[in-house]
Amino acid sequence: MKSLYLFMAGLLAPAVLFLCMAQSPNQIIQQKIKSQQVPSLPTNVSTSWYNGAVKNIEKREYNIKSLQGTQTFGAFNRRQQLGFQFEPKGYSVKKFNTDKELATEWQVDFNLQRIGRENSNLLSTTHSQAVNQKDILEFNYAGAKVEYLNDENGMRQNFIVQERPGGSGILKVVMDVKTSLDARTNNSTLTFYTKDKPQDVQLMYDGLKAWDANHTLLPATMEFSDGRLSINVNDRNAVYPVTIDPLNHTPGWTDNGQGLVFPLLDDLAAHLLYGFTVSGAGDVNNDTFDDIIVGAPAYVDIVNISGGTFNAVSVGAAFIYYGSGSGPALTPSEALQ
Repeated sequence: MKSLYLFMAGLLAPAVLFLCMAQSPNQIIQQKIKSQQVPSLPTNVSTSWYNGAVKNIEKREYNIKSLQGTQTFGAFNRRQQLGFQFEPKGYSVKKFNTDKELATEWQVDFNLQRIGRENSNLLSTTHSQAVNQKDILEFNYAGAKVEYLNDENGMRQNFIVQERPGGSGILKVVMDVKTSLDARTNNSTLTFYTKDKPQDVQLMYDGLKAWDANHTLLPATMEFSDGRLSINVNDRNAVYPVTIDPLNHTPGWTDNGQGLVFPLLDDLAAHLLYGFTVSGAGDVNNDTFDDIIVGAPAYVDIVNISGGTFNAVSVGAAFIYYGSGSGPALTPSEALQ
């Protein structure tokens, strides 16, 4: 095992130098894309395996990860250029600029206040249980759960109300929203934009749908006033459980003035981000089969900082794939960041 880490450290050394250059990793990758440079493959690595491994690493970057303890989690979204931190009380979203060393451009905090009716609340952040399956994070409360799903489309938030709340009035999910951005809403969309510039849209909270156990769609609207968001669902005839399903995402971009938009990754961009180098690793685990190592120096992860804040960091990563009689798997056996 010691030899494995020495080998991987040696492979990562060029990546570390790569990250320390004056240009950002993405800027250098952009130059390679413009020159149509792709990694050369060892003789024992097929193009089809390499393509599959790159797709796997690309998907892995979207995984939701534990940041500290058991109740705080984070995720990065390359396509949307967003980072997220999740806690029982709600979540925060930051916009990171991948062309400027992942500088933070803005932040929006969504703090859960109530799931229920005017005089009832199923939400208790002091009695929540977190379940993380990497592609889906769940916080379970008494009578309700909140799911977070992170993929190229954005971060989807599902409120699943498992039992009909007591009290009167319509079903509501209430969140307090804190941000330096301005916001406006219509019936089913909350739009955040640069202060005093309503055309400069930064974040969309939309795609609102609600349905019951019979998959019957339920009338659902949003209201936003004085920093408080209320999602209202008419559940009069609903069969429980009821699911309420909005989506966080940025506006669709097409150009950043440099000929490439990372939210619209093509195959070449993905291969350079997630498969920048490919090398034969010899028999690292001493099972008589040749192994493969793939370097991704622009790989991004979310890290927790003191005070409950978080940042996206180009940590870089190397992934080693153990060989076998049928060839290496597409899922890495070891990862070093």
